[in-house]
Amino acid sequence: MRTQFETTTVRATDIFANAKTYKVPLYQRNYAWTEEQWEVLWEDLWYIHTGQESFHYMGPLLFQTDETTTDRFFIIDGQQRLATLVLLALAAIHKFEAWAQQASSENERRENEERAEIFRRRFIGEKEPTALYYRSRLELNKTDNPFFQELLSDRYVKRPPIRARLPESHTRLYDCYRFFARKLADTFQSPRAVAEFLDRSVSQGLLFTRILVADDANAYLIFETLNARGIELAPNDLIKNYIFAIFAREGVPETDISLLISKWDRMLEALGSREFTHFLRAYINSHVTPVVRQERIFRYVKTHITNREAAQQFVEDVSEKADLYLALRHPADEFWNPWPDHGRLRSFLTSLRLFSVRQHLPLLFSLYDAINEGRFDNHVFTDLLRDIVVIAFRYNVVGKRNPNVMEKVYNAVATALRDGQLETRPQVREPLREIYLPDNEFEQSFANVSFSTKRHKRLVKYILLLLEAYRRRDTEKFSLDDPALLGQIDDSRITVEHVLPQTFTDEWAEAFPAHEHETWVYRLGNLTLLEDTLNREAANLSFEEKREIYQKSRFRLAQDVARYERWTPETILRRQQELAGDAVRVWRLDF
Repeated sequence: MRTQFETTTVRATDIFANAKTYKVPLYQRNYAWTEEQWEVLWEDLWYIHTGQESFHYMGPLLFQTDETTTDRFFIIDGQQRLATLVLLALAAIHKFEAWAQQASSENERRENEERAEIFRRRFIGEKEPTALYYRSRLELNKTDNPFFQELLSDRYVKRPPIRARLPESHTRLYDCYRFFARKLADTFQSPRAVAEFLDRSVSQGLLFTRILVADDANAYLIFETLNARGIELAPNDLIKNYIFAIFAREGVPETDISLLISKWDRMLEALGSREFTHFLRAYINSHVTPVVRQERIFRYVKTHITNREAAQQFVEDVSEKADLYLALRHPADEFWNPWPDHGRLRSFLTSLRLFSVRQHLPLLFSLYDAINEGRFDNHVFTDLLRDIVVIAFRYNVVGKRNPNVMEKVYNAVATALRDGQLETRPQVREPLREIYLPDNEFEQSFANVSFSTKRHKRLVKYILLLLEAYRRRDTEKFSLDDPALLGQIDDSRITVEHVLPQTFTDEWAEAFPAHEHETWVYRLGNLTLLEDTLNREAANLSFEEKREIYQKSRFRLAQDVARYERWTPETILRRQQELAGDAVRVWRLDF
């Protein structure tokens, strides 16, 4: 079935012609443009005004028609640009009115009053014949519109502003008006020049593609297409607008919609727009298979959420899961305080955060729901986290295998768990065997891996701390689950020492030619833990001098380095192979 819509190339003056009015749905975001966007628009207009360009293309405007009237449209995309143009016009109108008041002749006064009236009718609206006030052609959302209408009716501009009490979006609206008022005052010295600028450069010089659609389903399908082609439309706005359009379409009272909007906005504020996309994708992939890619998130929402009940359930559920997502991403969150053995749980979450992995999140979402349904015990969550840490370290961190394969496995397990197909921990665990890198592959990968300590210092320290703890197992109990080990990552008294120094010196030239320095300096076999005081002492000394320092260290890793007579590429390879043998036993699961 083909999407029904029509497109037209229009100038700014055409948008507001013939008494057309535009309304931003109450659930859309507030005014968000700042001086960065205003400045770009002003520069574009200046190019037109000075003849450097004959026109400037402003991109698509997406409107949904109002089935009750032919002259009213709902703005799906374009409110930021339209509101900004209206405020620019308002600044010019006030400039004409000021010139009229200061006029030295009656003719000059009438001309400027007429200019103000012409552009007020063109951009602001027509005057109501009974109440004699201007009915705005543009209405913003529920939060911004009362203040926006005050600006347009001059009530706010003509009284001393109390800036501290304004919400952020209101401040932006007012600052936008003042920005263009300053630009006009600084640039133009005569009413005729301002009139020409507003008529030729703004009204005639700005071109748009106007897209009209008849219903919200088609509107948001077009919106998604524009987003996929690089137009700057935030996914969170796209999804929010679609969901709340369903509420509006099905007659949900505005008070109820406002409560749901508040819940949604609190969630978005807590997550941030970038994390929201990661979160929602993980949430969706805990419900459906195959994996939903990021660019298909909206298509999933549109396909699965088509009525009021589904939309309300979606808003309620994602709001709850957002708290879980934030806690998974922030191990210290108080969310975990009531959980049994939360020390171990937090240490595993810290490791996963250190690894920069997300593929496991859908499985944790599904397991969390299964626990709430009474199908699993809380302890299973922590135990499964341990499995995920070992798998991620082997597969992602060291093995650097294809993360898409891992994502598909976790997605399959998550959906099977949600559907009740997996009833015990062994059943949940068994499919993960596919992404558990076998010992021989892991050992080989570990023996050859390098990590730049400039970008991955905490990760390198984590690896060395666990290897150190394993080597001390003859005198101290070793456990991958020990939360105290991860607590040492941020201990500044424990440092990562590069045996072959990061700063190359002549003392090392014989064993390591300068052009090979980068090849060896970040190999794990070249790194050890060392006390901060000894690290400063070792600095860029020769290996013979460093050996004496390492012998004084309390770390087994440093003491082991001191047993070598020479430090060469072959030595680094040999030592890293030894560490790889230990790593196989440290990061290990028994299936």
